[in-house]
Amino acid sequence: MQKALKIYRIQRRQGAYIIDITGNKMTALYTGTDAFQCKVDYSGKNLLLLSTDGTLRIYDLATGALKKKVQPSAQ
Repeated sequence: MQKALKIYRIQRRQGAYIIDITGNKMTALYTGTDAFQCKVDYSGKNLLLLSTDGTLRIYDLATGALKKKVQPSAQ
């Protein structure tokens, strides 16, 4: 059984997407215009997305669901 090849892409002002090469489809995880950076965690199960206002969003890559949203505290 071959594992699907997927790319996790952030496009400034357009959001974050999962690009499934073998399935020939693209799925939007976050479509906000404030996406700044995204990384896959060490386990490979979550996508961490940081927006320009400092909000961290954690997405489950298996389901695409938002698991957690952490906003910066006011100083």
